[in-house]
Amino acid sequence: MLLELTEVLSCPACGPEHGFVAFVDRLEKGSILQGRLDCPQCERRHRVVDGVLYITEERSGEAEALELPAAAELASALLGVPPGPEVLLLGPGLDGLAAGLAGERPAASLLCLTAVPAAPADRVHPIVADETRTLPFRSARIHGAVLRGGTAVGPAEIVRVLAPGARIVILEPGPELLGFEAFGTVSAVASDSRAAVLVASPLSAV
Repeated sequence: MLLELTEVLSCPACGPEHGFVAFVDRLEKGSILQGRLDCPQCERRHRVVDGVLYITEERSGEAEALELPAAAELASALLGVPPGPEVLLLGPGLDGLAAGLAGERPAASLLCLTAVPAAPADRVHPIVADETRTLPFRSARIHGAVLRGGTAVGPAEIVRVLAPGARIVILEPGPELLGFEAFGTVSAVASDSRAAVLVASPLSAV
């Protein structure tokens, strides 16, 4: 899709007066090959994959739109060097990332929140949970979390379950960053259109 054509597109949910903001991951000869078009009004995201624009009703797109091997490598790098065995939380919609992330972090056990039952794999433990407002984990026991922008899990619950110094990696971050930054016990250390990284301070364990 030609980058200049984004100027003639509008959000189908909000109407013709509302255009898109383009986030480009890969551009060749003036065409977006990988990226997304976001509506700042309704916050819907529309993926561009291999040059094709997908207009969908999903607010955060389909998990399969992520380039999974690259996303797993990126998430692992942003989580930092593990101090040893670790327990990681993988948020809803990131089931496809689990195997790759487990491969990147051989000392990690992954707890994966999912709406679709899946068979457990080596160090990957799916948890089917209809209600995600209260996470089924004890406080300050999780060593890191990987989420997708637009996740239904509230920032307060993510912060509650994190151990001191744990990192939160948000892939394709959106307005939920403001929710996390409202907590004095979490600080953002990096952010761009691909990912954001936040760190829990020792106070989050209190």
